[in-house]
Amino acid sequence: MHSLLALFPASLLAALPLACGGGDPAPSSTQESRAPAAAADSGGAQNLASGLAPGAQGQGRQQAQGAGGLEQAAAQALDSLQESAGGDAGSKQRRNQGQKAQQEAQAAADQVAGRAEEVLQEATGGRQDPPQQEPAAPEVELEYKPVTLDFAPEGTVKDANLDNFVVEMEVAVDGTSIGSMVFQFWPEKAPVTVRNFLRHCQEGFYNGLGFHRIMPGFMIQGGDPKGDGTGQGKYGRIKGEFSTDAKYSHVYGVISMARSQAPNSASCQFFICNASSPSTKNLDGGYASFGQLIWGKPVLDQISKVPVVDNGSGREVSKPTKKVTIARADVYRKKAWQAEEERRKAKRQQEEAPKEQPAPQPQPKPAPEPQAQEDPQ
Repeated sequence: MHSLLALFPASLLAALPLACGGGDPAPSSTQESRAPAAAADSGGAQNLASGLAPGAQGQGRQQAQGAGGLEQAAAQALDSLQESAGGDAGSKQRRNQGQKAQQEAQAAADQVAGRAEEVLQEATGGRQDPPQQEPAAPEVELEYKPVTLDFAPEGTVKDANLDNFVVEMEVAVDGTSIGSMVFQFWPEKAPVTVRNFLRHCQEGFYNGLGFHRIMPGFMIQGGDPKGDGTGQGKYGRIKGEFSTDAKYSHVYGVISMARSQAPNSASCQFFICNASSPSTKNLDGGYASFGQLIWGKPVLDQISKVPVVDNGSGREVSKPTKKVTIARADVYRKKAWQAEEERRKAKRQQEEAPKEQPAPQPQPKPAPEPQAQEDPQ
């Protein structure tokens, strides 16, 4: 490279941005790999070849000689540039010749660099180190506890994320817990209804309220702060999100909103179907189903078996003779609840598995009784 630079006048060196230096301040990875090859003279190309695999050194020397020939051509082009510098400093011909010589020199350098890369590829068999992958961040385990999020319409939880939550509802009969029911929801069908229910649950609205209407073969109804079917929730009435789609039909375990005769009169009261029958099917298109039971079927069945009497209207036997209460209705993240249920399931299986009996120990054989001997005659 020094031999090439010596051919230039000092006044032109500053104006000639060779590829081997003085170019872009932040070259790409390709430019960086080529710059040393462009700067190498014939001896440098031989050094490059000597650094390759031992089996490729001979080939590298031959390619280095070829590279020397290319550099000689580049030197001749630079000589023409030096000769053109002797004329008028402002002549257009000198500028054109200088630009042409610079382009020829760059092309020659690129050929040297490209051939050097070919030698390297041939020597290494085209092998490339695989890209290093950063280790994946460990998945954070969600803590199993009720959430404290804002489910208001203007809150932090968007409609698209309402499906990420479940409600666990613990029920007591005459003050004794009979277990919990867990519900998942259909925000794609009834986002307003799902949000309204989650909001009341998360704020503890249902805690302590009861199921005031129980009808075996049909449904159980609860969530009324007055306990007689006339109470309203904290946030007024909501839009009736009805559907006749079979996917959201009123079948066993489906939770839906109770209402009056007005279509958009639902507020806080809900009912859970305890059967799949023509009576429940008739509710489709007129009541807003918004989720389904995914755990706790025995609890629903036990509530449905609580004895009932006439509700005072003389037309319906649905008033429970025992106090059926919602002890709590908590909102959990669905993944956290699923993980907790898996742990509970594994624990139940471990407790129910028959315990191994210790192997019986071999009993020692009794010693033979001594035989009576006859007296000698």
